Amino acid sequence: MIAGTTLPRRRAIVTATIVCFAWGLVLLAGTLMVTTLAGYKPLFSKGAIAHHYLRLTGMFIGGFILFELVILGAGFLLENQCVLTVPILWSIFINNAVWLGFLTLAHACLVWDRIRSGHHRSFSDSTTSAS
Repeated sequence: MIAGTTLPRRRAIVTATIVCFAWGLVLLAGTLMVTTLAGYKPLFSKGAIAHHYLRLTGMFIGGFILFELVILGAGFLLENQCVLTVPILWSIFINNAVWLGFLTLAHACLVWDRIRSGHHRSFSDSTTSAS
C-alpha cells in the first residue's frame, strides 16, 4: 500500500510483486522445513498408538515454533521489523491446535472403524502378497 501511494504505478507494481514473491519463497521454505521435521520418526514412536500421538504433539509444537521463527526472521530481513506479536502468535497457535485436534479425531475414528470392520492389513502384509 505504501508503494502504491509513494511510487509511480509501474514501479509500485514491480516492488509489490517482488515483495510478494519473496514472502512466497519464505513460506515455501518454512513449509518444507516443517514437513521434513514431521517426517522424522524417532525410535520411541514405533510402538503403541500413544507414542504416535506423543510424537504428533511434539512435531506440532516443534513445527509451529520453526515455521514462526522462519517468518520472524524473514520479517526482519525483508521489512526491517517484527511482523509477529504475541496475540497474533497465540491466535495462530490456538487455531492450528483446534485443527490438529479435529483432524486427529477424524483420523482416529477412521482407523477405529477400519480395525472394527476387519479391513486392516499391515504394510508388510500388503507388500508380500502376490498381485
